[in-house]
Amino acid sequence: MAALLAGCVGVAYGQTDSWTGGGSDTNWTTNANWGNGVPPTSSDYVVLGYVNPTNAITLNTSPSVYGIAYQNSGGAGLSYAVTASGSQTISIGAAGLYMAVSPAPSGPHSLTINNVNFTLAASQTWTIYPTSGVFTPSNTLSINGGTINLNGNNLTLGLSSNAQDTITIAAPISGSGTVIYQGGAGGSNGITIGGGTSTYTGTTTLNQIGNLVIIGDTPFGASSVQDAGSIVFSNSTLSNDFTMTSSSSAFYYNTPAATLTLNGTVTYSTS
Repeated sequence: MAALLAGCVGVAYGQTDSWTGGGSDTNWTTNANWGNGVPPTSSDYVVLGYVNPTNAITLNTSPSVYGIAYQNSGGAGLSYAVTASGSQTISIGAAGLYMAVSPAPSGPHSLTINNVNFTLAASQTWTIYPTSGVFTPSNTLSINGGTINLNGNNLTLGLSSNAQDTITIAAPISGSGTVIYQGGAGGSNGITIGGGTSTYTGTTTLNQIGNLVIIGDTPFGASSVQDAGSIVFSNSTLSNDFTMTSSSSAFYYNTPAATLTLNGTVTYSTS
């Protein structure tokens, strides 16, 4: 496990700490819920995704961790949920947040994080990808509620070439730093962003091949957008300046009645 995780992120870390759910409750702070006998620290890699008695986790503290991985090596599809009990914040380090499933198990996997605030302690990637080239259908990573503070760092949201995986970010993004949307394969594969007013001040770069679905009027913060992909909208008003950098750069509506208002400058700079 340690070798696999190190290879995935390409950076050093302290140790892994796996959720076992062996305690008498679902609280993050309960020692018996963790493989190391204590909750993870800022140098630890949190590992979820094993067939545990409890797949619902209550975040009742504000921890610092090196990264969070949903890792499953062949079991049936599982659904994990991490839900804040109040206004808790996770400070997350350079390893970021990802789902890695290999080989293809019998069903899709999902990781849902509810009402948790995130502060980035380093630039990082949040992603879904297969670890052996064997695709598992329809894996989902969802951030529902809470906030994401870039804290001077860059965030890359990425997908592999699996045409059915999806990432949903239903939380506003704030702070200084850039946001990059990377990868994808078209089809139902894609990233959905929205939920509240994003105010981050760095640029946004769209390198995705699959669809980027936007919800609301302020998904891209306060700065410009470098667009080499496709954006799917539904009744949105965008004030950002756009530079369309690819022949595939385009806006698409998801219903015939959808409207898009662009208050910024749109520049085509394709080769």
